[in-house]
This record gives sequence, C-alpha cells and structure tokens, in this order.
Amino acid sequence: MQAVCAGDDAVLADAARELVQEADLAERITIVESDLSGGALGQCDVVIAREALFEAENKENALRTLHASLKAGGRLLLFDFMDTSGSGAKRSEEHTSELQSH
Repeated sequence: MQAVCAGDDAVLADAARELVQEADLAERITIVESDLSGGALGQCDVVIAREALFEAENKENALRTLHASLKAGGRLLLFDFMDTSGSGAKRSEEHTSELQSH
C-alpha cells in the first residue's frame, strides 16, 4: 500500500511514518511526502491532503491531481479551509460533482 501526504506537510508525513513503524507495518505501507506542483503523485491507495488546496494557486488542477493520483477504489482524505461566504463554497461543490462524474 502506498499513502501520500500531499501539501508538503512534513509533520503529517513524519507522524504517519512513526505510526506505521509502531504498528510494524513498514513492509506493507509506504508514506510518500509530496506537494501538488509535480502532477500526479503515482497510483496510491490513500492520499492525505492537509491544507493542500488552501495554498494551491489553481484549486481545480490540484483536485484533478489528487484524483489522478488514486488507484481505482482509492481514498482521498482532504482536510482544508473552506470559504463559507457563498460563491467559494458553491464552486467547491461544483468541482466535487465534476470529479465524481469522471
């Protein structure tokens, strides 16, 4: 299994590696640290993105990169700030719907 910590979050990646070691799963789980600037992150079982969209210039491309990085049936864990003022929140819902249709 390969898990990616997206968003250039060294603290999250280090914590994940430590948990994997403590659970004696290092031979089965690989933690990779990556930002979203280099395109798809590989074919991953799990992508954990913490505050990755908040800092991305092009949020739509960032979501596409995250989606393209997942194996079929893969999981995306997304933790980020939300614009609840109106237009931004609606736009995020539109992106989610578009990605789900692919």
